[in-house]
Parts: sequence; C-alpha cells; structure tokens
Amino acid sequence: MMRDHLSLTTAEGVARLKSDWAADIAAYDKVHEQILHANFIGWIGMFGVGNGSNLMLLQYLKETSSRTLSKL
Repeated sequence: MMRDHLSLTTAEGVARLKSDWAADIAAYDKVHEQILHANFIGWIGMFGVGNGSNLMLLQYLKETSSRTLSKL
C-alpha cells in the first residue's frame, strides 16, 4: 500500500514539475482516493467489522466524496 502511495505521489509531483496540470489533477485525485481507502481499512482494523462505527465512517466517506466531486 505504501509503495502504491509513493508511486502515485511521485506521478503527481512529476506532472506538477512539468506543468502538466491535467495529469497533476488526475494524479491528485488518485492519491486522494487511495488515502481515503487506506483510512477506511485502518478504521475497520481499529474498530472491527459490524459494530456500527463502520457505517458511520462509510457515511462520512460518502459525504466527503460527494462534497469533493461537487467542487469539480
């Protein structure tokens, strides 16, 4: 997972240095999605499956994602 994150972050940095803004934005979106996924997996590991906290986290992620998408 960390290797994927570093690869995505590197792609974002390279795109930014080349002033390739479309690729920069696309790479940022991929990094953002990967971070949300990693956080979700972390929450499941911390709180377990099926105790209600996962439903609250899933709702939060849905709301956050929809707010992020509405800004585009």
